[in-house]
Amino acid sequence: MARLWRDIEGFEGLYQISNLGEVKSLMRTIERGDGVKMNIKEKILKPQIGNHGYLTVSLCSIDKKIVTKRIHKLVAEAFIPNSNNLPQVNHKDENKLNNKVDNLEWCTQQYNLKYGEAAQIGNITRRKPVLQYSLDGEFIAEHESTLAAAKAIGVYQGNISKVCRGETETAKGFIFKFKNNESEENYNENVK
Repeated sequence: MARLWRDIEGFEGLYQISNLGEVKSLMRTIERGDGVKMNIKEKILKPQIGNHGYLTVSLCSIDKKIVTKRIHKLVAEAFIPNSNNLPQVNHKDENKLNNKVDNLEWCTQQYNLKYGEAAQIGNITRRKPVLQYSLDGEFIAEHESTLAAAKAIGVYQGNISKVCRGETETAKGFIFKFKNNESEENYNENVK
């Protein structure tokens, strides 16, 4: 995916967001509180992990107010049309650190809360059962969904989903698999 940059609304000429989830401060001259003018070089900002595990960045407005913004929301606002005026942005892969535009979608709060817990097929909601194993491969428990497994062991749901999809090996010292060792794609195909 080619990197594209767009101005951040309300911070035009100061900061830009890329379709890959990067934020950069643009080159400019500012006046410090003591009246001294200072040149700011263009640079990519280092994000922080904020509340609820989302990547955030602090931006300074023209009137010198510091505002913390969630990067996934900045990407969506700049690159994804929101004609239905939906209030939230969902990470399709459930990884809150993956803020690439193709991983994001506008959604309702209800959809965002239920995403990953169940696969929506027509009017039928099907949960994806998850099996939990020790690092030695010993079966520990079956959970009705990635969300239920996450709540049971006290870890972020996306971490369990990543293990089930084979993207990482463990979550909080456990191995997880979709029941019958089915991937998400195979699961969805099998219930159609």
